[in-house]
Amino acid sequence: MADWVKGIALLTFLTVSVHVLARDLLPIENVRIPLARHPDGSIHRQLHAGSATMPEKGPILAKDVRVETFTPEGELEMVVEAVDCKYLRRGGKVTSTNAIKANARGIVLTGKGFKWNIKSEQLRIQENVRMEFNRQNTSEKIKK
Repeated sequence: MADWVKGIALLTFLTVSVHVLARDLLPIENVRIPLARHPDGSIHRQLHAGSATMPEKGPILAKDVRVETFTPEGELEMVVEAVDCKYLRRGGKVTSTNAIKANARGIVLTGKGFKWNIKSEQLRIQENVRMEFNRQNTSEKIKK
């Protein structure tokens, strides 16, 4: 085989290898990942990240995170913001050891560290939990 053919084959192999490694190691900017869907296929919960490392296998590591939950009608129901998080795709869990802020219907929860089971819809804040209640934002919903 000619040296130039071997050179092209080697260059192709290296290009593909670098692309696969880059996908696993380099962060992707402005990521949006659907985490759960309603029975009709509309988005129930989605994760936005300023940047994320998304290896083919293993957890997604995200920074500048915003997770939004929507009603079946498409109305924003809850927003969770975090400095960073780890999304375990197989287990359907989102975790972090840093600051969190969750806002839903006039109730704001803040704290440090969290575990969120997407399947059971259980969010657990680990430390320094604080709750603020804003009646103005909830009074109409309570009357229904």
